[in-house]
Amino acid sequence: MQTEVNPNGKAPFMETEENPMRKMRFPQTEANPMRKNKNFRIGLMLNVMEGILSGSNFMLLYAVMQALWSGMLDMGRIYVLAGSLAAIFVMRLVIYSTGYVRSQIGGAEVSRQIRLFLGDKPADSFIPVFTGQVEPISIR
Repeated sequence: MQTEVNPNGKAPFMETEENPMRKMRFPQTEANPMRKNKNFRIGLMLNVMEGILSGSNFMLLYAVMQALWSGMLDMGRIYVLAGSLAAIFVMRLVIYSTGYVRSQIGGAEVSRQIRLFLGDKPADSFIPVFTGQVEPISIR
């Protein structure tokens, strides 16, 4: 199977400025419907931060085990570890809820861009399809 070569020497479906297929896929040259927005990126970063904070719970558990094994566990140390665990959970709650909401809003905006892009086609680009022309399947 041979591939056709354009007069300019490039493959037929390369993403170049002179390629007409590019204009069909993305009518506005700078508008990419899959482009992520600010809300989506912020939500993603906050969810990564929450994941890193979730790992810090294991560091606190390790500190408790070390204190138990070394015999240096007293009420002051327990209060400090419990307080830091509570602070980490509150930070995780705020970061996760904010990140989740931002990701949902950003994802909805990207989904809206894609739906608008798919619906923004000229009328002559659709092939007419006639319904009711399918023959029933016969089982023999």
